Amino acid sequence: MTPTGLEGESAPGQAPESVEFQEVGPAAEQDVERLQGTDGQSAGDPDPIEQALADALRRATERGEWSAVEAITRELTARREARAGVVDLAAERARRGKHGRS
Repeated sequence: MTPTGLEGESAPGQAPESVEFQEVGPAAEQDVERLQGTDGQSAGDPDPIEQALADALRRATERGEWSAVEAITRELTARREARAGVVDLAAERARRGKHGRS
């Protein structure tokens, strides 16, 4: 096995003939076991409005209503950024003035 994990030699720009994968170690197996059965990071304390928006997003996607998908996505993004305390740089710059000074 070569240092990159690839066996065989190939010319530059060509794919190798075979790739060797290493087995997952005990630490990775523990991570998998710990995460199995969890709903993921977004499911902690579900917001009913976000759940409704997610359902509406799913329905709009199924129907191909792309303007609705775009609007719902913007709303979900804004809600999550506000909850996370993300700063809107354009608004902050406008608040501080042209040069960004307090």
